[in-house]
Amino acid sequence: MMTKKVSYLEEGSNTFKYAEVNAFSKVCPYCDLGVDVVSREGYLIEDTLQILFICPRNECRQAFIGVYKKILVKDPIKPVDYVLVRTEPQIKYIKKDIDTRIMSISPVFATIFSEAGEAEALNLENIAGMGYRKSLEFLIKDYLISKNIEDRENIERKSLGQCINQDIDNPNIKSMAARAAWLGNDETHYSRKHASMSIIDLKLLIEATQYWILMELIKDEYQSKLPNAR
Repeated sequence: MMTKKVSYLEEGSNTFKYAEVNAFSKVCPYCDLGVDVVSREGYLIEDTLQILFICPRNECRQAFIGVYKKILVKDPIKPVDYVLVRTEPQIKYIKKDIDTRIMSISPVFATIFSEAGEAEALNLENIAGMGYRKSLEFLIKDYLISKNIEDRENIERKSLGQCINQDIDNPNIKSMAARAAWLGNDETHYSRKHASMSIIDLKLLIEATQYWILMELIKDEYQSKLPNAR
């Protein structure tokens, strides 16, 4: 994991200090596009670090704030001081389009993922994290059931981890889904095993899992439509 070094002023001080953060925001809340943001100095109030970002797109150029929380127990392997929890302002939630192929195998996933996004936009991060974790389970189990309807009852009984480890053959789907499950479990358990990661990372991993499932569905679709491609 590549950490980022930032400078900041602490409340009541005029001397800049430096800290390691887990990541910069990957999405501009104004244009809702993935961007390589321009970072400015931060400002620390108690255990909350706020960093000013600027969208680099000429069509946007809006400024927004990345809000970070201090990590109490630092991982010696990944020495991060603060972890990104959200960006501000929270623009009205824009529902992400989900491909109809994904919708056809897991409409409940699409609903829960959207509801989790709405909760995140309202700064209800604990609820949003649990929602994203639940959406992942529906996505994976519905995907597996779509491939093997006869095994539906067995898949439904299994834990998410068992489904990922035992039943997914596609290495890309397995890799992304496993990591999404690790972070998703942090959102539902008392202790966090991946303190340097946030709900933003969880959401990106679920989107990556969805992407690789979609690529497999498209491959299967066109291999069926064009069985004797030349």
